[in-house]
Amino acid sequence: MIKKLSLLLLLTISLSSLALSGCWSRREVENLAIVSTLGIDAENFQGTPKYRVTCNIYKLNQAGGGGGTSQTEGPAQISPVWQITALGDTLQDAFANISIRSPRDLFVGHVKLIVISRDLARQGIQEITDYFLRNQEIRLRTWMVVADGKAHDALRAIPDLEITISEQGAGIANRTRNSVSKYYTENLNQFISSLATEGEDPVLGRADLIKPTPPQVGSEKVTTAIAFRGIAAFSNDKFVGWLEDSETKGFLYIIGKSRRGVIPVSVGKGRPTVSLEMENAESQINPEIINGKLYTVVKIKAKGSIQEQGSSKELVSPQGMEELGRIFAKEIKELCLKSVKKAQHYKTDIFGFGAALHRKDPAQWRGVKDDWPEVFAEGQIDVEVEAQIIRSGQISERIKPVP
Repeated sequence: MIKKLSLLLLLTISLSSLALSGCWSRREVENLAIVSTLGIDAENFQGTPKYRVTCNIYKLNQAGGGGGTSQTEGPAQISPVWQITALGDTLQDAFANISIRSPRDLFVGHVKLIVISRDLARQGIQEITDYFLRNQEIRLRTWMVVADGKAHDALRAIPDLEITISEQGAGIANRTRNSVSKYYTENLNQFISSLATEGEDPVLGRADLIKPTPPQVGSEKVTTAIAFRGIAAFSNDKFVGWLEDSETKGFLYIIGKSRRGVIPVSVGKGRPTVSLEMENAESQINPEIINGKLYTVVKIKAKGSIQEQGSSKELVSPQGMEELGRIFAKEIKELCLKSVKKAQHYKTDIFGFGAALHRKDPAQWRGVKDDWPEVFAEGQIDVEVEAQIIRSGQISERIKPVP
């Protein structure tokens, strides 16, 4: 009995030691080329269409370390990333062509941002999403944006505050969009989910390439920077057009994802002098088909606060707050209708009205789904807004100068 227990104990220790010995397929970090940002363009090489894949790869001795060098440190700027690009007939072919030029194994498991060029997005990005879904290293929560220009140029841009463009883009997607509501993007998982949902077209964030003027302090060279604003609207997997800042605000109100956006308003005539900040908003979409035509009512309930008061009127009173609530509701409605008008022009249902109809009445949806882009474009969309100003900020009345 003791002998059997000894053998069992020995076997347990042996198996435990195997489990603690590590993964057989592990790769040492010093042998990896860790990619931070991916850029994908459509190119025409000697009459043949190609993919151009661009990788920004961390220089591990410079990016993120205590003794690292920032991109904006002094006139002799040293980039924390190494950029490499290659052409290929397929994405995998392009990555293979990059690999033969890299002394380390490419690792895309830490990619935070995927940038797709406008021209490639117009052609359709189904092949791209298919590739990333099959790649076991790419994370589904990786953010995606469409560059208003070449993705290759976007990856060469100088970030304003973060070390790399990927960290700047991911930070804005995670935090800033929730406090501004002029920008919205989706990660790989969200984009594919919208793509696979009947009656809903996907969107991605817009990345504008800009030339700052004057040049950066300490440098005479004018460098490219990126502004993340607005959204890129898709019809299925093809990019069809942009929504600007105000249209993006309306879009976010309709889908119930607006977060703390500021709306400047006028009290009476003249320029906007009051800033209202949205604190909470909910939306409800109610579509139906009548005689083959789409009728949709979008109901929005919003609460806001006064963040700036430049009007000569005293607004912090029951009557004043009620008046501001009506103005707030009117502005939200105009933003929403502006967004709907642009989407109907593009014939793309980025709001998911069709998906809402599918959930509400599958029989009605089956009757119109084959012609949905046209049905959506010709539909009547009404927006009803109930808005309330619930706070006046740190003070109530305006400070008046002593005569």
